[in-house]
Amino acid sequence: MTPPLHIAFVHPAYRPDGGAERILARMLAALEDHSVQLTVVTRRWQSAQAGPGINVVPCNPFHLGRLWPEASFARAACRTLGGLQADLIQSQTLIPCCHLYRAGGGVHRVWLRERNRARGWPGTFSQFLSPYHRYKLTEEARLYASPNLRAVICNSRMVAEEIRHEYGVDPARLRVIYNGVDSDHFRPGALHAETLQIRPRLGISPEAPVFLFVGSG
Repeated sequence: MTPPLHIAFVHPAYRPDGGAERILARMLAALEDHSVQLTVVTRRWQSAQAGPGINVVPCNPFHLGRLWPEASFARAACRTLGGLQADLIQSQTLIPCCHLYRAGGGVHRVWLRERNRARGWPGTFSQFLSPYHRYKLTEEARLYASPNLRAVICNSRMVAEEIRHEYGVDPARLRVIYNGVDSDHFRPGALHAETLQIRPRLGISPEAPVFLFVGSG
């Protein structure tokens, strides 16, 4: 009898307000209905977000500061994955041992360039001295040059083009999959009526343009 496909997911930890965590939780829930073996390699993961058929493998090496948590987890995760014999490794974080990477945060090199352009030379100099940003740039380059990498999930065509341009990744390995929107929860059809109710409470006139920026901080 052929053993089930073994898929391992890598993510540092679960945060209830994290977008990447919610996407991963939904992927796990969808795959539970298929005949696959599911593993999550993580520092910590809420039991409520992992179904009974999901094997959570703790990977929580000692760490301090801002850089050490990412670097220590990446090294320990790859060591752990080496003993799991997974058929497919999907990662939400920069590790060179994954097969499928989801570039949910875009390209760090491009983000730094845009930030430095806005901050001027003082910001550029401080970024140059930052061990954290040097680490991120090094690991980003290692990931996209890794022979293990089979495909990259990009949440926009812009991100796919940035990865191709910055790191020379074959466009055939860059797959654009847009973030889904739960239309039952957000009810776009009722948006206009709800907007008319909310604007007066916030002191916003019905005709005023409104720009809403949403983030976890």
